[in-house]
Amino acid sequence: MSAEKFDDGITLWAGQPRILAKLRRAWDSPSLGDERRAFVVGWLLANSVVAARFLEAAIDAVPLFNPEHGWDRIVLTRRLACGHLADDPSDPLGTILLRGDDPPQFQVKGAELDLGPVVREDPTRALEHALSLVPVPSLPPGDHSACWHERATLYPVLYRAVTELIIEHAEFYAAREVFVDDQHVDGTYHPLFLHGVVTSPTFVYDWFSIETADRLAFVRINGDQALVQTETGAWRAVGPILQRGTYEALTNQLRAWLRLS
Repeated sequence: MSAEKFDDGITLWAGQPRILAKLRRAWDSPSLGDERRAFVVGWLLANSVVAARFLEAAIDAVPLFNPEHGWDRIVLTRRLACGHLADDPSDPLGTILLRGDDPPQFQVKGAELDLGPVVREDPTRALEHALSLVPVPSLPPGDHSACWHERATLYPVLYRAVTELIIEHAEFYAAREVFVDDQHVDGTYHPLFLHGVVTSPTFVYDWFSIETADRLAFVRINGDQALVQTETGAWRAVGPILQRGTYEALTNQLRAWLRLS
């Protein structure tokens, strides 16, 4: 399926008016407290970075969960998207702080931006300014056919869909750093272990884990496979999910898997 079928979703501002309209409606909602608001704004910037920089410069935006503080940052990195940069000493390129003093704060080399007030006043201008601070380093020479920035060309579309659901649903969370154990946890094995994605305990960085308090699903970042729960609680493989349909169909599919209205 071509990117055009997704309303040019891999371009920077395609779909952005829709997302920003939802942000404005959610901004003053009683259910959107300060902590969740910082989380939403952080993801909004992360989505803009992925849309503008992932394919061109292999820059990904990876949310990190701290066991003591919860979702406390989103890191801009090239180490995961490009195999030639796995040991890049210049990483990370920037950090979106979701906790601390007056979050979210965007820290990028040589600059620091308080995102909350500027997004509230003029979200489009704020995101454009924040994005202008993110460098566009060139890709190193060599074969990139095995790199995710080449293999997952519709990843920015999936990232946009996840961001939209984060804005819409206060109970929705997503992870890009997923720990997979090879032992029973709560009476069962991890779905990625059960389906042979990994064979020993490790972190994986090529899957989305999307969840609410009651439901959980896993989607590979290139959209070639998803693992979803059946009504009986078993896990089944689905895919590919980005090769057919429309952007609306994609977001509706994610909602259906997680029972989001």
